[in-house]
Amino acid sequence: MSENGIRGVDLFKIAGESISGWVPSWKLGGQKPTRQPFCSLMEERLLLYLEYHPQVVWYGRGDISATFASTYNITTVFPTSYVITYLFDGNAHVYLPDAIGQLQDGSLFIAEAGMEREKQRARNQAKAEAARKVAAASGGVYWIGTEASLHPKRHANLVFLHARRQPFPSFPELAEALEVVWPWGEAATIQEVVERLGERWSPAEKEAAVWKLCADAAACGHLLVDLANVQLSRLAPLICLPPDSPPILPDPLPSHLESSHHQEESGPLDASVPEDPDGKPTDLLSTFDDSHLDEKQRGRFLRNLSAVEAVRNGATLREAAEAAGMGRSTLGRLVRRTVELGQVACVPRATYHREREVHPAFQQTIRLLYSRPTKLSIQAIDSTCRTETGCLAFTAGHGNGLRPPKLRSGQTVHPNASTGTQGTKGAR
Repeated sequence: MSENGIRGVDLFKIAGESISGWVPSWKLGGQKPTRQPFCSLMEERLLLYLEYHPQVVWYGRGDISATFASTYNITTVFPTSYVITYLFDGNAHVYLPDAIGQLQDGSLFIAEAGMEREKQRARNQAKAEAARKVAAASGGVYWIGTEASLHPKRHANLVFLHARRQPFPSFPELAEALEVVWPWGEAATIQEVVERLGERWSPAEKEAAVWKLCADAAACGHLLVDLANVQLSRLAPLICLPPDSPPILPDPLPSHLESSHHQEESGPLDASVPEDPDGKPTDLLSTFDDSHLDEKQRGRFLRNLSAVEAVRNGATLREAAEAAGMGRSTLGRLVRRTVELGQVACVPRATYHREREVHPAFQQTIRLLYSRPTKLSIQAIDSTCRTETGCLAFTAGHGNGLRPPKLRSGQTVHPNASTGTQGTKGAR
């Protein structure tokens, strides 16, 4: 995360990002799990990846302070933030990695999580290079986890297993019984193993014990199932390997991101300037004459253009958005549209257009409803089953997932229609 995390202590944030949740960790081997906070989905995926990596002895956040750890009672090997210095634009900065830890061979690992598009930016590349050098100096490794390497289905299976690792009073007895009814290396479903345990325990206890056994085996690399492709269920065949067997390792996380892949996936936000066939650089941001804009529009245009240029020059979306006083999603959309349309996309309401005409099939249905003897309101026309029927008949013939028109669309067909929620009053 960014270096803002060392400026003061915010007990509800980590390096300026709000805490989204906590991952219970059993890596330290205590009676109760320790807690590891995360601020994004990518960070949660990274923490669970480390939790179920058999070669990871321990891991923890690298961007929390001693005060933060003490306040939330977080057990950590490193008492303070793990600070890495790096150079960017000729200036020295500090960088706090998302996670640090130790592998079985005693070496250090540094891990970072985020969207691949963000990790490809110049500043984040400088941070990654500095972290790689720090890890290499101690014989360790640097990992980058993105949406491409932290697979969502595997993460969903790990969440499912992790929720079932909590101990309960009858588990020691059930574990001894499971060694008899489910030998190591035998393929069986959860439902089959539960039936083998007999009637001594309740069905809930038996199923909980089998899932806990599988979850503990997965943490040691001894659960033989493809978590990236198989959805865990009571009917999925599973194999628990013997404790002395070599562990099954997950797919390794990369230490570098391939630039070519990034350009294919997120070219519109790439700050590089392509070249034309003659070898001369091409300016993607075609210029726009702002002399005809009024003062207010021109001010917003210059603000938007300045934020877009900052992003294209290597600043992160968050930094540029905070400096310009706009949301990150708004700025990201503005950058994409500026690359596509040029500087005119930075002019407020200058390039957006949406077709508002109602399709003829819907117009005919609304006209028939409006011509009935009893005058219907626009809302009644909008919610009638005949409008839905017309939509279904139309989509069945054309294969398009169109929705029935909303109230304003109905008014474009019959502007004299009532906009109230009641129809014409009848005789009392």
